[in-house]
Amino acid sequence: MSGVTGAGHGRVEIRRAGAADAPAVAALHARAAGRPDDGMEGLHSWERAILDGNGRVVCAALDEAVVAVAAFSRGEGRLEDTVTLTELHVDPAHQGRGIGSRLHAACLAHWRAELIVQAQLFVDRDNHRAREFYLSQGWFSLDTDPDQVLLHLDVESVG
Repeated sequence: MSGVTGAGHGRVEIRRAGAADAPAVAALHARAAGRPDDGMEGLHSWERAILDGNGRVVCAALDEAVVAVAAFSRGEGRLEDTVTLTELHVDPAHQGRGIGSRLHAACLAHWRAELIVQAQLFVDRDNHRAREFYLSQGWFSLDTDPDQVLLHLDVESVG
């Protein structure tokens, strides 16, 4: 999964994250979530995610600096044709430039190549910006709980 596209200022490369990207990904995650960097714990968590054989971490790099990240994992057994999108973050300084949409499209292409037919994710109920983004990308809600909204995506029918 790799591709280079324009994004306003500079060139955006969508690629699988490598171990060397973990510090930048952890820092980006903290900035995008609006909380302080959680130091080594966050770094180790992202290192594990990047190196995990079941999961995938994909990043968008603008002039070689990581500006967005997506992480997902494939289901097992009867859910092997399903992925859970666990993270999709764009650095706040780079939001609104289409980078998140390009990263999402790269995930879709990867899922289709892996014969994934369904995706799911949880979004905090109060995160209206994220909910609007996912709905604009073809996700839909089937189920809710008091704190989170469960969204689904029929991978074969979008984009």
